[in-house]
Amino acid sequence: MDFDTVEWLVRPSQKRVDKLQNLVRLLKGKNVSTARELSSLLGQMESMAPLVPLGRVHKRPFQAALRRQWDQASQGWNVRIGLGSWFSNTISVWLLPWVSQGVPIVPPAPENILVTDASMTGWGAHLADQTASGLWDLSLAPQHINVLELEAVSLGLRAFLPLLGGSHVQVHTDNTTVAAYINRQGGTRSQKLSESACRLLVWCSSHNILLSAKYLKGTLNVLADALSRGDKVLHSEWTLSHQALDRLWVQVDKPCIDLFATRFSTRLPLFVSPFPDPLAWAVNALDLDWTNLQAYAFPPFCLLGKVVRKVDLEKPALVLVAPLWPSQHWYPDLLRLAVRPPIPLGVRRGDLLQPRSGVPHENPQALQLHGWILSESLCVVPGPRPQL
Repeated sequence: MDFDTVEWLVRPSQKRVDKLQNLVRLLKGKNVSTARELSSLLGQMESMAPLVPLGRVHKRPFQAALRRQWDQASQGWNVRIGLGSWFSNTISVWLLPWVSQGVPIVPPAPENILVTDASMTGWGAHLADQTASGLWDLSLAPQHINVLELEAVSLGLRAFLPLLGGSHVQVHTDNTTVAAYINRQGGTRSQKLSESACRLLVWCSSHNILLSAKYLKGTLNVLADALSRGDKVLHSEWTLSHQALDRLWVQVDKPCIDLFATRFSTRLPLFVSPFPDPLAWAVNALDLDWTNLQAYAFPPFCLLGKVVRKVDLEKPALVLVAPLWPSQHWYPDLLRLAVRPPIPLGVRRGDLLQPRSGVPHENPQALQLHGWILSESLCVVPGPRPQL
């Protein structure tokens, strides 16, 4: 490969380009070739793909066509394959000058983070403080969820195109397959998904968008998930009403930071979001140092074990809302850390709800939600320490 330190690009060497293009011209002059020779050509394309713009995108049509013409397991390497129009139509692009254009030596850092999600009913996306969403039409509704997730990425990019043109956009998705098909510029397991990913990447290139993808855990993809599901209940996204929390604030000083919230669910002036959000004070509460922090937390129940361990290690002044569930593994440690008996919140129907839709929890009393005071530095009404 050749490094251009003026343009800051890396290209395949001219010798390498000539070798590939000479083989293409040689095969275009034939009527038949062996599977071994065609596989060698495919291997040369793959080796050069990281050094040319959308290299794998341009390789995929030939790769897919060759798979239709030849079955390695049953036919072997020496079988002769006719080189009809399928070959010429998928290979000629490798004779064009773009093969020598090169790619950045170091890809630029992402300038925009687009978070997307899809459900069987609709899609959602958010970019900074802006959101977009919609429902599937009849032609898309029956599709596999992987297809819908990739379509959500496409719709999100188009919705925010005026803000994204000319930048590196990193898509955050909770679908590992979609992330892989974007980053690897297609794939071999699903031809439909591969073709859709390649079309999307070509569209992005036409708008001078460099597209990459990153896997985001579904439990952290809260806002896009909510946008894609309309008024569906999200079990990781409950918030307490202000009235319910007022029963807590009369007994303890109100902090100003909500550690597990979105812009819709926060109950305090500052909040820590599970995903990048310009309105948030910080991102991902479990990655922060809680030492000397005064905060409120109502985390998803699946995170309570990690929260209790972090409190034990870093000793923040924390007001925690958690269920009174003695059978849970984290419960003995929570009792040990509490400086007074847990405060019953007396949560009634309508006190626990979905922040965007306002849908109430069916049976909040069964959760036995309590306020746990986990620091002596918080001003509380005196009371005996809880007993194990």
